[in-house]
Amino acid sequence: MGSYYKDATLSIAASHPNGTEKGILAKRESVLFNGSSDFATMVPCKSSDGTSNIYIRKQLLSFEDMLDSKLFNPLELRGWVLQETMLAPRTLYFTQEQIIWHCRTCGRVEADQNPILSASLSLNWTNPKAFITLNGISTPVAASSEDSDQPPDAHGAWLRIVIDFCGRKLTYADDLFPAISGLAREVHRMTGDTYCAGLWRGDIARGLMWYRQAPVKETPKYLAPSWSWASKTSAVDGGMDPYFMIQNTRVLEGTSLEVIDVQLEYATSDPFGKLKGGRIRVKGWTWNADLSDGSSDAQDKSDEASLDPAYVKQGTTKGNQVHVNKLDVRDEARGMIYSLDTEESLEEFLKADETDSPFLALGVGVLQDASDVARRYDTDMMSGLLLRKSAGAYVRVGIFDGDAEGCRRDPWKLSVVDIV
Repeated sequence: MGSYYKDATLSIAASHPNGTEKGILAKRESVLFNGSSDFATMVPCKSSDGTSNIYIRKQLLSFEDMLDSKLFNPLELRGWVLQETMLAPRTLYFTQEQIIWHCRTCGRVEADQNPILSASLSLNWTNPKAFITLNGISTPVAASSEDSDQPPDAHGAWLRIVIDFCGRKLTYADDLFPAISGLAREVHRMTGDTYCAGLWRGDIARGLMWYRQAPVKETPKYLAPSWSWASKTSAVDGGMDPYFMIQNTRVLEGTSLEVIDVQLEYATSDPFGKLKGGRIRVKGWTWNADLSDGSSDAQDKSDEASLDPAYVKQGTTKGNQVHVNKLDVRDEARGMIYSLDTEESLEEFLKADETDSPFLALGVGVLQDASDVARRYDTDMMSGLLLRKSAGAYVRVGIFDGDAEGCRRDPWKLSVVDIV
């Protein structure tokens, strides 16, 4: 489907909040002035030069506000529409309020006095169509700053795509990968990188370090291996909103885990489509993590309600780290904090562990000069995955981070680990 939009001359989008039956030429009820049946009200104006008419209408939203508004542009609630928007070179939106023109160099709405030159803006979703022109150069240690005027690399843009996509709705959970397959193909074209269940092999450190901003209803159907963000998305609700913990940080060279092999079982012949299974083999620093020695920190409702990544919960742990998972387990002795994917209490979570084997902490990398908007570190941090033994391999059950020196207080070793 992606090629249809990418190669189209013009895409027309009917975006009316009251349903498809309204069509693209629905009456603009939301913009009527003082109950008038017309789009604008005429006011006679007399002057020394004679009589003329002034037309007064309601102030309309700007291009940026219209494009981002889920109320006036409800198509932006749909998962499939993200790649349709980003790949199409030109889109003409018919909304309840006004017509929107959006291409790769310009964005206009009827309310604008001057064109918005999208090409001069950074890729912050004001101009999602700029994605197609990104530079494919990317390295795992490259930092992508939210405040930078420079557009991100293709890998950095992909992380933002996932965050946007998971806040949208899909009717069928099986559509999760197909709905962004066109965008994945573009990243592959730019970078030549290998697509791994929603992650990229060349950017595996950033890709693995995702977590959910709020508890969500799990999708019972298999969608992806446990190490992928897609395994924990509530695809039909559009409520996952994942965050990538080290999206805007640097991974110290030589500390990133090594990907040895990736095995994926596809449901179709499309390597960017649905999956039936997946396994990744990596080499990295590991140590046993005993959660029973830690103290749980189940956040209250007031914490869960704050999804602003800049929000900081004071007194959580060293460096004012903030996690918005429902259950955090702190290990004060080692300066570590484990953030579990589960919605259960720590007691229930540990009770459900039938293997009674220790958890395995797998280091993904040591962070330096961390500038992630959700955290402010004052020291080098080791971040990684929390794993649990399962059927001859490991499954992800959470993430961790902590003082890199604290990690070395326990015996740790280089290990080869299979994660499913």
